[in-house]
Amino acid sequence: MTASLHDLRKPLAVQPAAAAAKLLVLPKDKVKADALNFYKFGHGNGETTHWPALDPFWKWLKKEITICTGYPNHGKSRFVHHLMLIKAARKQWRFLLYVAENEDDFYVDMAQMLVGRTANYAAGHDRMTMDELTQALDWILEHFVVVTAPEGATPKALIDEFVRLDKTDRAAGGKGFDGILIDPWNQLSHEFATREDLYLSEQLSMLRRVAKERDWSVWVTAHPAGNVKDKNGKLACPDAYSISGGKMWNNKADNVLAVYRPAFPDPMTELLVHKIKKQGRVGKPGTLTLTYNVPQSRYYPEVGDDSHPLDSVSFNAPGVPRKLTDLPPSSFDTAAQEMPWN
Repeated sequence: MTASLHDLRKPLAVQPAAAAAKLLVLPKDKVKADALNFYKFGHGNGETTHWPALDPFWKWLKKEITICTGYPNHGKSRFVHHLMLIKAARKQWRFLLYVAENEDDFYVDMAQMLVGRTANYAAGHDRMTMDELTQALDWILEHFVVVTAPEGATPKALIDEFVRLDKTDRAAGGKGFDGILIDPWNQLSHEFATREDLYLSEQLSMLRRVAKERDWSVWVTAHPAGNVKDKNGKLACPDAYSISGGKMWNNKADNVLAVYRPAFPDPMTELLVHKIKKQGRVGKPGTLTLTYNVPQSRYYPEVGDDSHPLDSVSFNAPGVPRKLTDLPPSSFDTAAQEMPWN
């Protein structure tokens, strides 16, 4: 991607975008139609994560901004990638991503998560097969497009590239993309002459505009400004206010999540849902306890779901019990039965 520094030194009050803004009245017919569609069909409700244990807390809703924070190595990026992979596998969603800290390993990591088994040469016979890896990579490359940004690239430059890729895909007859990820925010270039919270307000407003215009689910991961410890010297759970410019993150985002490992490096993980703007449609604040299964590269809720949402996809091969059609017929069978999930 080619990107240049975006000039943010002008006072916010004279930004051209603000001067060109038009004030509009919501059309009565649209208001009524939206309300009736919500009543009759549930339009405007969030879409399932395909995780019954997670759905009460957070669901997918396009045109929203979701912030995920957490300390380094606590798994916030992998958790977001996990959610996106499940949505892509179950509903064929496609994503544009900036993953500055995971560019080299992203596609292999996603393949391991999709198959549920490592690709590492050091694992010997316990790793996935070459065919499983290549088939998984081919599928992931169709659903996840990673954009690399040069030194000095700004959020505006990155978003412009995302929009260009979406338009190009649609012009070529594709369905475009369903969501974007900026992971992490602090790896982009941020220059401002005004207060940080005012700069952040402008940037998050830009993300909101593009989310609505492109019908995207927008995700941003952001590191806490520093390690915050409680009175016992233990790392405290981060929230929106832990991020640099925190108040504005909480004000402007629709949803704020935190991935927290209270007994790090123990794999037990807490997903804390700090803010849900549209409670009743998207989710509710609360805590979900997860365990990260290292061999499978997957998160599992500690309580609630016996199976994983990726168990039913064709790529799944984590050493789970084989499908019934892979087993020889028993003496009670007249023929092997084709199962509905095959």
